[in-house]
Amino acid sequence: MEIIFGITHYNRFNLLKICLDFLDNLSFKNSNLIIKINLYDDASNELEFADFIKYNRYRFNRIIRNEENMGSTGNIYNMYIDFLMNETAEFFFNMDCDLVVSESFPSALDKFLKNDTKLISFYNSSSHGRKSLKVINKELVVIKDHIGSAGTLFSRNCLDDIILNVPSRQIAYDWDWSSYLNKNGNSIYSTYRSYFLHIGFSGDNNSIFQLGNGFDRALNFFFDSKEKSKATYVQLKTYLNKSNIIDSELIISKSQFMIKKIILWLKA
Repeated sequence: MEIIFGITHYNRFNLLKICLDFLDNLSFKNSNLIIKINLYDDASNELEFADFIKYNRYRFNRIIRNEENMGSTGNIYNMYIDFLMNETAEFFFNMDCDLVVSESFPSALDKFLKNDTKLISFYNSSSHGRKSLKVINKELVVIKDHIGSAGTLFSRNCLDDIILNVPSRQIAYDWDWSSYLNKNGNSIYSTYRSYFLHIGFSGDNNSIFQLGNGFDRALNFFFDSKEKSKATYVQLKTYLNKSNIIDSELIISKSQFMIKKIILWLKA
């Protein structure tokens, strides 16, 4: 079984490096699972990133670069079309360059791949409220009206259905395809535990500076080891300090971000 991880990126090379570090450290025990990673860049102009992809230092399966900036939604839409036209894998996983992953994700993913899942998000977003809870494949899941694209596993047939029936627009494409799937009798699920953590603080559709306490965050996320939590905190602080936008401790403490719980755990 083959699955394509598609990572969207635009001028966030420091975050991309953290994201790739976490993916590299995952251990997939399913020997029949073939994972390939595609990078979908939205016309970034960072010099360090240009050197990085010139030599394909991460050994991506494919690197796809837009000739001009399409915006977050446009890049995601083009990524889905590219997958359907140029890949043969049965599943597609929508990554973003500002996501880091918990060590337990491979075992959770395996549960749903074995049961021919059509659609499941592994990111329990604070921006998408829950309707109810149930247990699927021995995993507690949340039934929702909508889910976001990032952190979501799509079957090939599901993604084909979306592209054929849901036209792209500038923002909120994930809300559109979620509504379409719901209206056609397809349940929208996310895992109760978030297996991905969102470490980006600004973007087209999600910015702490625009949304304040409404900033989207991963509910019920945790790392399985204190060592991984500490490493993430250090990486995050380094990134924030380089941004020169605002004091890193202020962002961490004011954003309702899951790192706050990590800090408290480390101090315990």
